[in-house]
Amino acid sequence: MGAAPSIVAAELVQRGVSRPLAERSAAELAAHPALAAARRLGRTGRRLELVQRLLTFQATHAAHPSEIERRPTPSSDEFFDRYYATSTPVVFTDLMSGWPALEAWTPENFRERFRDVVLAATDERESDPVYDARTEAHSKSVTMGEFAERVLAAGPTNDFYMVARNKNIARPELASLFDDVRLPDGWFDSPHIATSSALWFGPAGTVTPLHHDASSILFCQVFGRKHLRLASPLEVSLFEGALAMYSSLNPERPGDDQRATGVTFKEVTLEPGAALFIPAGWWHHVRSLDVSISFAVNHFARPNNFDSWFRPGEL
Repeated sequence: MGAAPSIVAAELVQRGVSRPLAERSAAELAAHPALAAARRLGRTGRRLELVQRLLTFQATHAAHPSEIERRPTPSSDEFFDRYYATSTPVVFTDLMSGWPALEAWTPENFRERFRDVVLAATDERESDPVYDARTEAHSKSVTMGEFAERVLAAGPTNDFYMVARNKNIARPELASLFDDVRLPDGWFDSPHIATSSALWFGPAGTVTPLHHDASSILFCQVFGRKHLRLASPLEVSLFEGALAMYSSLNPERPGDDQRATGVTFKEVTLEPGAALFIPAGWWHHVRSLDVSISFAVNHFARPNNFDSWFRPGEL
């Protein structure tokens, strides 16, 4: 922490160490090469802490720190300058206007249109406290017809859900869904749409726990409503006790966890036709308020895959 050897020796003497031993030990430690490395790392860490403290403090003094901007869809240049490059979440209120999906993507339509298509969906989630991190273990094969019937018959539940990591949108049998989507010009790398998109379909009550992604996404709400809570990657307390990309904090019960003290969560309810930009690294927690169908894309026309190095929860 930058104390001189004489200060360290004096403290040792005060705590009962003989002065010759204290001075010799402090001198040996001061000359050790590990201390030089530790000091360099310490300075870097303190500098980053100051930057993080400054930016999080300033963010709390926005006029409405818990709200997310809502606006019409900008040009690609304005989007990349104002939101992508600055890591700023935003809701685009008209980006999905004219999408055939807003009329065509319903549970009933999915049931009839893809009745016999075999897909993957997660099941028995409520028996596992880390169900989302163990998506593969909970995934089972089911036809779209069977799954849609189950969704329509169920009340609110988090026990079953067709999620992005089931990778159903990449199946050739669902390729016609992309005919129902209209993406803004200049935002995306179109040839990769099929392999860089995601689909969610499930009942009211499904919850995706607080986590971050290593890429930015445009999250498009097609059917039903979802409520999201977001927190900046600068909220470093959320990494304490993290399981890789998942935080152990539940933002729906902040009083249960002292880490929630001082964390600024932005909240938004997405109605059908609203598109939310979630920058890479931003924590988000998602609850379906209704039977819900959502679609997301992340094949932006800018570098957008940081998974090889952005893994702070694993440190």
